[in-house]
Amino acid sequence: MKAFSTDLDALRSVAAALLDPSGVLLEGNSGFVRLVVDSRLVDRDADHMGVRVSAFFIHPSFSALLGCSPGEADLLHDGLITVGNREGNVQTLRARVWRHPEGVRVLAEYDIDELERMKRSVLDLSGDSAVLHAETSRVNFRLRQREAQVVAASLTDPLTGAGNRRRLQEALTQEVVQAHQAGTPLSVFMADIDFFKRVNDRYGHRAGDDVLVRFAALMRDHLRAIDVLTRHGGEEFVVVMPNTGLAEGILAAERIRAVFAREPIPPMTEPASASFGVAELQRDEDGAALLERADRGLYMAKQGGRNRVEVYSAGS
Repeated sequence: MKAFSTDLDALRSVAAALLDPSGVLLEGNSGFVRLVVDSRLVDRDADHMGVRVSAFFIHPSFSALLGCSPGEADLLHDGLITVGNREGNVQTLRARVWRHPEGVRVLAEYDIDELERMKRSVLDLSGDSAVLHAETSRVNFRLRQREAQVVAASLTDPLTGAGNRRRLQEALTQEVVQAHQAGTPLSVFMADIDFFKRVNDRYGHRAGDDVLVRFAALMRDHLRAIDVLTRHGGEEFVVVMPNTGLAEGILAAERIRAVFAREPIPPMTEPASASFGVAELQRDEDGAALLERADRGLYMAKQGGRNRVEVYSAGS
């Protein structure tokens, strides 16, 4: 059974598809194949059926779409959706996603309101090409702005404004490759607020959120523009520091530790503290191994009494 009318097959301005629950493409028109699989395709290529495309759903993610509670007529999503493709291109479209017996059905199109406004402007301009060009540029700029905002939101922790886990993985992968290729140092530190559960239990979760926000802001104030601050989960943060050796990484962590432990954050009556684990990238090491050593350093700091900076090395 087809998930959509055969009239949609050849359309390239509308993306229509049927995917199974694991994100495998069961059926897709030319617009969807060009959008998600390969923008160079002119016509739908049946060979692309069976390709897993779930990873190209950026915001909402494919798993998030599956987790939505169905609305009217099994509608899972009605609004903007951001997708990418193998070439690294990203597009934000207006889309509707429905539950389907075989998985999910997707129907996406460019922002029709914006395009209609541009169309009306074209008619009103009566051939004034200079003004037409300006109007077209304005619309394209607004669409790119909104696309960038959606992508940025998908990489940001909403409470603290730090990057999220996805941002960490993106930055770590990129910087490890760069460090190995250029032969430059790369360090990370992992920070965890001490006895954070006590803060929540004594002062409430709102106060706990205030502590997290303040800690993130403090780190941001004492880091460079090239450093990448991310929230790893709960009260744990990771900072990626390009062009930074171990000694400099330790100094950065120690500076933040000392400032954070100096003054209480209202409504707390005593200062909070944090523990830090620092690691520098080794030859032939990947991002996961680097992060693991920083995590072990953090564990040593916790075991050693907290409110301290530690470095894990083999044999520790």
